[in-house]
Amino acid sequence: MSLILRPIRIHVWGGLGSQLFAYALSLDLKSRFPSRRSTIVFHSSGVSRRLPELLEIANIDSFEVLDDYAHEELVDDQSKKSRKSWLRQSLKAFLKYVGVLATANDDSQFRKVKWWVISIRGHYSYRHIEQNFFLRLETLLSERKIKSAIDLQSALAVHYRLGDLVNLVEKCPDDPELVRREILHIYSRLTPIDCVVFSDSPDLAAQTLNIEKIVEPRSLELNAIDTLIVCAKCRYFIGSSSKLSYWAVALRCNVFKSPSSLPSQQKHLVHNLTRGSNLVSYFE
Repeated sequence: MSLILRPIRIHVWGGLGSQLFAYALSLDLKSRFPSRRSTIVFHSSGVSRRLPELLEIANIDSFEVLDDYAHEELVDDQSKKSRKSWLRQSLKAFLKYVGVLATANDDSQFRKVKWWVISIRGHYSYRHIEQNFFLRLETLLSERKIKSAIDLQSALAVHYRLGDLVNLVEKCPDDPELVRREILHIYSRLTPIDCVVFSDSPDLAAQTLNIEKIVEPRSLELNAIDTLIVCAKCRYFIGSSSKLSYWAVALRCNVFKSPSSLPSQQKHLVHNLTRGSNLVSYFE
């Protein structure tokens, strides 16, 4: 029967951090349903256009890339729902009820996924991630070489997400004053070291954090994958409200056994990645 069923379509929106959660889900589904195949469907849609960065480091057997980004059509979810027909919503609810469609955002939802499922949608970020996945990810990342004049293993790396958060109503960047105080606190303990700030809006980040007179931070123009490598392997890491930061902290806790800091409101979001490790400090 499993040979007749279509591959499980695992839909993912967002950047590398979101894609890693989908990748972990695909591997867990393979372990749970060995006879089922899966396809990761990368959507470019969102507040900004997303690229399938995961494909640069992982060998995905089956995938699709859907270029469904539309910058001019940023309509909130409620408006979208209002335009969908009652029949379509009813059919979707029925397919979820019988297990043909599913979500798997946490462990409870994942346990309810049926072997005959054909499509899974969600963010998948509250599930328990097995230790062997972190080891697999570290192996994949270790195959890339980064050229830099900075001794990254002795550096303080800061990842401060801005980008689409600047223009979103429902979300906002982490309080720059709190991040600034944490940078100065850690830097004073570890001096002399390089401080490297990574951001999707580097100039705005430098202006917002306003630490140049004390720390003299340096910026590197790296993509998401290389940024993750640096943030995972540096001497100390300060992250932000970003799934990329969460994965850097997870690698540091589970593989490199290195200390990190995150804003206190992120503690519950990274619990399943860090397993409550005392290597993570939460500032407020």
